[in-house]
Amino acid sequence: MKELAKTMDGLFLPTDKTSDIVKFVVESEDKASKQIKPLIQRTRQEVKDESLKINLIELIEKVIVYKFGNKQRQELKKMLKLSDWKDTNLYHFLMEEVHKEVEQEIEEKVKHEVEEKVKLESVPRLFKLGLTVEQIAQALDLSITTVRQAADGQ
Repeated sequence: MKELAKTMDGLFLPTDKTSDIVKFVVESEDKASKQIKPLIQRTRQEVKDESLKINLIELIEKVIVYKFGNKQRQELKKMLKLSDWKDTNLYHFLMEEVHKEVEQEIEEKVKHEVEEKVKLESVPRLFKLGLTVEQIAQALDLSITTVRQAADGQ
């Protein structure tokens, strides 16, 4: 019977798998990048317990995220060379990150556009109050040209 090692999260692993993962963690990026696919393949082939296999692959994926966090998503995908890339937790983690980034960018853009629209809509009212083009530009943090264009568009 194989010797078992207990991981920090209470998971029992065969010691040969533990040493494979530890080696992967401490290897240089260059060497580790070449070990990813074989390590995942060996884990899928050698570990019979399905729950343990899933946990090991998730652990490897977490190490990948931390070890290669500076890599672009495409580089990671290429490095992994996984046919079932979309089934990995790493893929889902990265997609969630992309969605958050895109959502934040859209939110910021919409906020900026709304602020700009509100400023432009207030230009005619400020003219009616007797403010000059320069005063309006300064108050709304707009260029004089933009204020004139907004006033002409009344």
